[in-house]
Amino acid sequence: MSKLGMALLPSERGQIWPELERQKMTFAEAEALVRDASRIVKGENSPASGSPISPQSGFNLVGLADLLSRPKVPVDYLVDGMLVCGTVSCLVAKPKVGKSTLARGLCLAVAKGADFLGRRTRQGACVYLALEERAEEIASDFRAMGADGTEPITIHADPAPEAAILSLVDLVMKVRPALVVIDPLFRMVHVRDEKAYAEVYSALGPLIDTSRASHTHILLTHHSGKGLKSDAIDSPLGSTALGGAVSAVILLKRTESHRSIQTVQRIGTDMPETLLSFDLETRRLSVGGARAEADRHEVENEIVEYLKAGGEKTEPEIVDHVEGANAIKRKALRSLVERGVVGRDGTGKKGDPYKYSFACTEPMPRTCVQESGNAPKTSINTDQMLVREKRPSQVLARENDPEGAAVQAEVRI
Repeated sequence: MSKLGMALLPSERGQIWPELERQKMTFAEAEALVRDASRIVKGENSPASGSPISPQSGFNLVGLADLLSRPKVPVDYLVDGMLVCGTVSCLVAKPKVGKSTLARGLCLAVAKGADFLGRRTRQGACVYLALEERAEEIASDFRAMGADGTEPITIHADPAPEAAILSLVDLVMKVRPALVVIDPLFRMVHVRDEKAYAEVYSALGPLIDTSRASHTHILLTHHSGKGLKSDAIDSPLGSTALGGAVSAVILLKRTESHRSIQTVQRIGTDMPETLLSFDLETRRLSVGGARAEADRHEVENEIVEYLKAGGEKTEPEIVDHVEGANAIKRKALRSLVERGVVGRDGTGKKGDPYKYSFACTEPMPRTCVQESGNAPKTSINTDQMLVREKRPSQVLARENDPEGAAVQAEVRI
């Protein structure tokens, strides 16, 4: 018996089911195909002797010249510069970071044709498949976000049905919504080993094919791995097939003080890690500044605090004491010196290293409110410090505060 025939035995049918779903075949049809193929291989029911067997090709071949002669078609974005119509994306994060909240915010924005994370959206109907959350929680979130029930959003808040992939294909091809959210992926797609590349890639095939055929964008939510990955494409838990098969990976992260978002895209420009602010009342996430810039400001605050408490310090002493990446610490130190917040003495040569000291008047602190609900942390707003001139009797104000007005407290989430 052939390998395919063996795979169709009752004891082995679970292994081939994902492929049959993708091919839209029943087991009976697959068994008939095996019998026909076996007869052809054995020479039974073949054409007359001397006539070559020419099986029909299922490929739709187009000449390169014909392809190049076609007019250029602009990219049809669902979310400008980020999510493309007719493709699949994967929203990845650790538990309780905000995947579902972001996905529901995307649904509402697309349904209204409103901006999402500061980007234009293409208005259209949305299908939200909530496969593990209660309907009450979903309704509460949408209500807080400002939904009033007139939006073209339909919601399935139950476990996935049997033959879920076939049911989804049928639904999408009939309704053709602008967006489908599967939350989470592996409550819809069942694989025995999430680390098996071939199995995961095969399971995603029907979603990719259906998205392309219907011009619907399908967003999958999925957990990220335990450790931080140097490349965001490797962040989805399990096989690298997840990051490789989809058109865009959206990675959410959360620390004690902030959330961030980053994208890796096949089409469009990748979004570098960017800070997100979360409004507890409206359940909305919005973009802030770049993460690298925020890290530099945080390191600057730590350097200033260290110099205020310890007097003159050399660069190696500062780098050793302050937490963070060395490159960021050195960049922050140079920035503080250039702006006059920190003074530098010495020649920087052997025996006379540069020594750094705090060179500012007392600034007004700002409060950094942490999302975790811990006690507020006070940090220094180094961008608006008053800088001493070399003559100690005179104090110069920064250009953005010409009258030397007090710096107002700033709240950052």
